Amino acid sequence: MITVFVLTMVFADGYQGGQMAYTEYKTMAECQQQGPRVATSYHQQGHPTSFFCQKIKRGPVKPISSAEQAEIMRKYPMPEMVTP
Repeated sequence: MITVFVLTMVFADGYQGGQMAYTEYKTMAECQQQGPRVATSYHQQGHPTSFFCQKIKRGPVKPISSAEQAEIMRKYPMPEMVTP
């Protein structure tokens, strides 16, 4: 298990359903440092925002082989790019 700190944005106007997990950081200090920057960005877009950082534990990530990755990509093809 690893510990990460999740930056969660809280929107007063209900944007994104009112709350959104923004990203993960390795330390609480990094999370608290980025929170005001991200909140200010959303404020400038017209969404009153506050934030909090939450400590959570994540399980180990299972390595995936390139063959497994190719199989996944085959099942879920990307849409074609359309240029005007």
